Amino acid sequence: MTAFFNFFKHYGILTALLLGYTLFVIFFWNLQMLFPVSFIILFKLFKSKISSITISYLDIGFAILFISEIITAFNSSYPFNSISSYIRLSFMLFLYVGCKLFFKDSKKQLLLLGVLVIFSAVLVVFTINDFISFQTKLELAGFSSSINFKHLYTPFGNLINAWSSVLLLFIPLNCLFLWKLRNKKWVFLVYLNLFLICFCILSSFSRGAYISLFAFIFIFNLLVWDQFSLKRILLYNAIVVFFICIAAIPINKDVLTTVSFNATESQQRSTSSRMSDWQNTKELIKDKPILGWGQGNFILAQDKVAFQKEDSVFCPRTQNTYINLLVERGVFGFSCYLVFLGIVFLVLLRNFKSRTISSEDKIIMSLIASGILAILLREFTYASIFEFNSVFFMFYSLLFFLIRYDIPFRTIHLAKLNYSIPSLFLIAIATLLYINISKVLILEQNDNFLKSFYKDDFKSSQVSINKAVELAPYNSSILKNHSLFLLKNSLEIEISEKHPRLLSITFINKDTLQLASKDLKTILKLNPYDDENLHNLAWVYFALGQQKTAQDLLTSAIKLDTYNSTYHISKVLFDLKQENNSEVKIHLVKALRYSPEVLESIFFKELSKKHPKLAKESKQIAISDLYAAIKINNNTILKARLARLLLEENPKKAKQLLQEVTTTLPNLSRPWLYLAYINSLETNDTLKIEKSYQKSLFLNPNDFLLNTYYGNYYMAQDNEKKGLQFFRMSLLSYSAIKSSNYSKNYFFSNIPVSGNSIIPNNLLYYTSPDPQALPIFKAFEKYHQIKHPKYKGFYSKMVKSYSQRIFKHELELP
Repeated sequence: MTAFFNFFKHYGILTALLLGYTLFVIFFWNLQMLFPVSFIILFKLFKSKISSITISYLDIGFAILFISEIITAFNSSYPFNSISSYIRLSFMLFLYVGCKLFFKDSKKQLLLLGVLVIFSAVLVVFTINDFISFQTKLELAGFSSSINFKHLYTPFGNLINAWSSVLLLFIPLNCLFLWKLRNKKWVFLVYLNLFLICFCILSSFSRGAYISLFAFIFIFNLLVWDQFSLKRILLYNAIVVFFICIAAIPINKDVLTTVSFNATESQQRSTSSRMSDWQNTKELIKDKPILGWGQGNFILAQDKVAFQKEDSVFCPRTQNTYINLLVERGVFGFSCYLVFLGIVFLVLLRNFKSRTISSEDKIIMSLIASGILAILLREFTYASIFEFNSVFFMFYSLLFFLIRYDIPFRTIHLAKLNYSIPSLFLIAIATLLYINISKVLILEQNDNFLKSFYKDDFKSSQVSINKAVELAPYNSSILKNHSLFLLKNSLEIEISEKHPRLLSITFINKDTLQLASKDLKTILKLNPYDDENLHNLAWVYFALGQQKTAQDLLTSAIKLDTYNSTYHISKVLFDLKQENNSEVKIHLVKALRYSPEVLESIFFKELSKKHPKLAKESKQIAISDLYAAIKINNNTILKARLARLLLEENPKKAKQLLQEVTTTLPNLSRPWLYLAYINSLETNDTLKIEKSYQKSLFLNPNDFLLNTYYGNYYMAQDNEKKGLQFFRMSLLSYSAIKSSNYSKNYFFSNIPVSGNSIIPNNLLYYTSPDPQALPIFKAFEKYHQIKHPKYKGFYSKMVKSYSQRIFKHELELP
């Protein structure tokens, strides 16, 4: 330990700062900020005047990976997504070279480990603080168990499943540092950190993380069986068991539920979705089996496989790394990664068998091997290595500790080519820098567009989106935003009983529609399985009078996303407009079944006035279908939907179903909302009603429908002030209403797309629950007539204005 501090004191400060900077960038910023590190490594290469290079096994492994990534990127179905993966691996190669240059000897490795351990300790403390804060909020909301709500626990903004992978990688790194320590004064602090890491892993309530933790312990025991005495092995295992047992005490109930593996419905649904992913793998890879779809394009391949179950959308992140690798890199890329891992384990095996390697070094390699195997096992249950920079960096950092034990393969004498290797690095860095600058400029122009677009600033948004298209003419997200810009004021619809066929296209600009259709067709070439784009293009053709093409496109969209109620409503509107009544009821029933909140939409209210018999019969059929489905499959999601359909006509049965749903799946917000609503009709027990509303508010505070219901509840209690606060939140939350494809659009190329990405733009407002803007404005008008007369005139205008048109968040409330 003294040597560690002396090294740090004399010439390790700069290196430590460099390491700290690197860690900060990867965990809290992005890889683009690693360019300074790359240039420092490059400077070191030029300064070293290399006359010969010894190629090692790990060098060959990384070279294979790098070449395979280049080949995959060049053959990518959507190259823009592949750039990020290629850049990330490139930076990791720079760091690999840096580790070979700076951290090959044991003293410098100790410094590297020291910085990583200190960094892990800081992150673990903040993680625990986040968990305590989360637990406190959970208890205040009236929930006792954490396991059903772990999706709301996001340390540093990371999904807890991803963060648990980082925590798992901290364990072998801390153990390596602990093993290398010679001063017993510091041993206690490292043990304490390991204990806290164990607690953080247990509090993730992730079954995959638990399996990986115990796999690490088991594998390490196997590998060191010949290195330690039985007494020492028993001592170490006793310490581990003690750590885990003590760490589990504060959260013992949730830990026991987690280790039961399939005790809760959430766990059963998660397991079922993972099995479904494995079954769909063959379908995903059959189109591009050799070279795959390209890095980052799993979401592109996945689009071609519709949801297999009606409630699958409630388990969105169940894929694993191996499926992702096979789909994105194909058999070729997958094999290259297997070869790379084979080389890693060959290095380990050769050293384990070597008689010249000391027992201490074999223990170090045992820790590294256990950590690698544990995280690779983890990736069977959750894809994190290629999804999150922090996990990617920590995994490769662990691999870098094998550099000292690497096996030489061949030495190449460079003679006069001293600067050839650094020059290649310089070209690579310059290329990556150019790519990143281009991407930053694209993102900047797109962000400027969205800000202007939301403010209805036509001129500014036009300038920004046109610049973005110039920079990225074949980027799906940019083209989507461009088409949305063109169509925002070029295609407007009205859904009202006053129209003979319910739907009226109130404004159309055919020239602009033709321009927008070019964007949509280009998107379709980039992603032929983009269901939302097919739906949007269908509306453009429908407005242009090409009804047959429109119907065909809409049918294709429904096949790709069978359970999207908006698509079924579009089909209803198309068929009503064309007087094709044979299929209207079929699609209306499906829309109600898949999204019962459609009952509260302007679309359904106007349809009920125009075609009361159709609306009533469709609702009854949807109810009957759900009853029949529940008899076959006792599905909680279907029960929640049935309860909403029964809310007005059979509140007693709805309440019974909602109580079952909130007991089985307490992490769904809308059932708590409807339970609170029914209780408010049946009883004056404000405590009981408030509890249900508060639980719904905790689970989804931005739900505009919840805020509307809660506001109505307070207004009925003559608490105008609080009621109007919730009304204000309702309209504010409604301003952030998003299409069902919003997340998928963003993850497709990590470039934000307008929240309302449905064409026509009005359609989302007509088909979503009505925020009751007119009654809210009337309530504000009445309140301000006495409290603040200066605002009365404003709300009087709003009352008049919104009796004639739908509310689309166009204003700020005083």
